[in-house]
Amino acid sequence: TFLGVKFPRSMFGQHIRDVSHFYSTWSMPNISKMMVGGIIPVPFADAASLRYLHLLLRQGDDTSERGRYDTQALSSFFAACMALEEFVLEVDCIGYTFSDEPDLFTSQPGDCVTLGRLAKISLTFSFCTKKNIKPVMDILLLPALCFMSLDINGNSSDDYPGAKYSEVDEILPLIFSDSSRFPKLSAFHLLANLSNNKKPLRLNIPFNALSNIKHLILATNKCILSPIPEWIQLPTLQFVYF
Repeated sequence: TFLGVKFPRSMFGQHIRDVSHFYSTWSMPNISKMMVGGIIPVPFADAASLRYLHLLLRQGDDTSERGRYDTQALSSFFAACMALEEFVLEVDCIGYTFSDEPDLFTSQPGDCVTLGRLAKISLTFSFCTKKNIKPVMDILLLPALCFMSLDINGNSSDDYPGAKYSEVDEILPLIFSDSSRFPKLSAFHLLANLSNNKKPLRLNIPFNALSNIKHLILATNKCILSPIPEWIQLPTLQFVYF
């Protein structure tokens, strides 16, 4: 069973945090997939059956509402999804300059949640700086994660809105803040897409956090990948694509 709850972008700037979470009263014992856009869902009894979650977070047309996503509420929902096996997250800040990028999340940090069954995660960060990525990544502990897909979209030109390349380059170290954070990660796909940049960005891949990697895809647009340090060992690597 699939449940989709999505609010149009035109509503994102309105005060919808108190919107009625109608689904939370439903009986859905067979629900396995959920897609949510524009709100942080509230925990509900049958969330324990969810195997797949797709979450879209973005600022609306009205930029006056800052901190519109409650980080602790997100922690609480994750804590209700202990059977989760796959998580898709899209955070979209397109249309804002570096100085005007809104804080999508409340400043209060959320509690850490361990999702022990989650094996696959797909992350898309569009024109975001680390302030709108760190709140989500800091609350997730994923000891069983095997596959990660990471799409980073931005630009490095002051003539266009969006996160600058110096900020884009901080996303990888933020996600792989600890070399042992994802001990079972065996497949990593990176797509780094920069537009309107005047010079290529040099990206440093966190190879020290990929010691168990078997399948590696690194696709970039207007980026230069730094060489693999000589001291790095990748004994399990079976497939690589640049």
